[in-house]
Amino acid sequence: MFKLFNKDNKPKITDRVFIHKENKWAYCKKILTENSNTVFIAWFDDSINDLENYFSQANLQIPILKARTTSKSQIEGSNIIFIEHYPMKNKEQQFLEQLGLKEAIFLTSLDEPLLKYFGGEKLITMMQNMGMKEDEPIEHTLITQSIANAQEKIKARISIEQSTRSQAEWMERNLK
Repeated sequence: MFKLFNKDNKPKITDRVFIHKENKWAYCKKILTENSNTVFIAWFDDSINDLENYFSQANLQIPILKARTTSKSQIEGSNIIFIEHYPMKNKEQQFLEQLGLKEAIFLTSLDEPLLKYFGGEKLITMMQNMGMKEDEPIEHTLITQSIANAQEKIKARISIEQSTRSQAEWMERNLK
């Protein structure tokens, strides 16, 4: 009737998953060359540093914002790309809603700590055996739902969250 409890109000998330992080960075470069109005957002300082280093080798300067300090006014009119997921879905969802996004694209790789925690390394071998190209992202609603389910499992295990500089450190400190 009033759609008060309807999930349609939540931003639509699209995940593009790569086998390796290097392929994800190359895809970021491709996105930027196709649309110079792209802004990348990361949750962790180390991810920002990794992408900045990748782009500096190509003599490119790009805007990479830290999610915790990003405001709606900084991204208005831009093509927004998240270069990683936050380990807990609720924080990620709150941030997307705070920015007023209707859609969000997340780039992830199977060798990142979040997906490693749920067997990403086994998936790398399987995907390679199936003939997946290194630079080809996997994109499907089932993948997005699987990542969301993994984030919910992580959230259920956390009582007090510790902030960190990297996703790997976050997983290590918070999922002992």
